[in-house]
Amino acid sequence: MHINLHHKADECCCLLCGTYYRNKVTLSAHRRNVHMHKVRCSQCGYEANSKSTLYSHTLSHHPAPGATRHQCPSCERSYNAKRILHEHIRDTHLRFGCDVGVCIVRFESEANRLHHRATEHNINIPVFGNARIRLCDECQEPFRTMKQYRDHHLRAHVNLVID
Repeated sequence: MHINLHHKADECCCLLCGTYYRNKVTLSAHRRNVHMHKVRCSQCGYEANSKSTLYSHTLSHHPAPGATRHQCPSCERSYNAKRILHEHIRDTHLRFGCDVGVCIVRFESEANRLHHRATEHNINIPVFGNARIRLCDECQEPFRTMKQYRDHHLRAHVNLVID
């Protein structure tokens, strides 16, 4: 009676734990992820759901002696696979992406992004949150206030000392 009231006829039930799933595909994924034997890495204890996943883990985390390491140019991290190094750089060091059209260039700092916008896309007054940014006409350095811009301009381009 409970099953007829609360579960549709086409739902599938896991015979091991009694959990219901909407179709055979989700039931199969449940069995594989929850009830199937996990494969354990002999070097670190990582548990994988399949031999192929364990193989990928071993290649990326436990390289053969003498294997090529790909060093990050911005920090001390190194990786066994160039693809993982690129993902690290993108996710860790290149947090500021160009927001102009379909341009996909990314930068380490907001200042570098603003400089790129000004030099590559001819956008000289970008928006930073709700405040407008003033870019120096000579070097494209960004400033939040006009006073910062004037002080910079006098110090850097007119060679005037400001206290």
